[in-house]
Amino acid sequence: MITSDTVKWLEVLTNASILYGPFFFALLFILVVTRTAHSYYKGVCERANPPAAPDEQKTYRLFFLASMTAGILLVFTAVSWWIYAQFQKHTIEGVITELAL
Repeated sequence: MITSDTVKWLEVLTNASILYGPFFFALLFILVVTRTAHSYYKGVCERANPPAAPDEQKTYRLFFLASMTAGILLVFTAVSWWIYAQFQKHTIEGVITELAL
């Protein structure tokens, strides 16, 4: 059920994504996807009945490591893009009409 708190929370996230751009999405990826992958891997490793097979543990470990690597690459790309954008020259051209003195 969507409540007013949910809408406010989504509005805050939307404003943050507009403000921080790619860096926001990279951090969101790390905080959500990587943590989820870690919890899946931890759950498989701690499961006692039925115990996890080595192949199953390997699969979840690979999922966790791949998500962590992708998150680090996303952060690196976002920071690199930010550094690149800081060194660009920004020019604004326009025409001013009906300027009253």
